[in-house]
Amino acid sequence: MSSEPKKNQADKDGMLRILLAARNEFCRAGLAGAKLDVIAMEANVSKQLIHHYFRTKTELYAAMVSETSASVIGQLNALDYEQCEPDEAIARFIGGLFDILQDQPFIAGLFNDQSLSGGQHSREQIIRHPELMRRLDEVMKKGQQSGLFKAGINTNDILAAALMITIGCFTSGKIISTFVPVRFESPGDIASWRDFSVKFALAALRA
Repeated sequence: MSSEPKKNQADKDGMLRILLAARNEFCRAGLAGAKLDVIAMEANVSKQLIHHYFRTKTELYAAMVSETSASVIGQLNALDYEQCEPDEAIARFIGGLFDILQDQPFIAGLFNDQSLSGGQHSREQIIRHPELMRRLDEVMKKGQQSGLFKAGINTNDILAAALMITIGCFTSGKIISTFVPVRFESPGDIASWRDFSVKFALAALRA
């Protein structure tokens, strides 16, 4: 039996361990502070193997961001938007995004780090996954044609607003709480904000 399938599987396993370890280290220390030695130790691989797959730390970081973004987009794209009314579809999208951010806290850390670096490693992620945008466009058109949604609001506006209102709970919750008496610490607080986020977005959309 050829050893090629085993070698390919070993390569995939090694790559996955490196990306997972890189995610942990980059979320902990950011791109500037992350150490390849730490990533190699956590992934149980040699530093030379990391350089075999990725020429630089920045290249590894970009690959990790791409992998994470593709996972988030894939989870959002797996939701059923077509078999419900447009307002319920938008509620599913925003609620689904919120749930992903709550279940995978490291994503908020990546958002923060990307903000510091000007988003240079994540700008093309939505472009690379046009299927989700196409489906959300159809939801918006359906809602506008039926008179449920206001005219003149496009899908990019909704996506930007959804990211701001959801990600802010996880990236800036403690800071926001110093200005207004809103808390984001307990599961109950977060659940209340999830509910408000959905209702707020739908109120802005409805004609």
